[in-house]
Amino acid sequence: MAGEPFTILCSKAPFSMDELDILRRYGREFERQSNGERAPATAAQERFVEAAGGRNSPETVYERMWTK
Repeated sequence: MAGEPFTILCSKAPFSMDELDILRRYGREFERQSNGERAPATAAQERFVEAAGGRNSPETVYERMWTK
């Protein structure tokens, strides 16, 4: 779910241009899910939350990107 642009505060060096675009567009939603502000609504989102919290190894592009 795209919303307000996400401000990337960490170094941008580890990210590809495509990853930076995804983070700008969806980072706010990733952040809300990973910090518990928004409950996951799908199995994929639950998996993302588990990976973001270090309880599972990141497997998807989104999980690996968020945990960089």
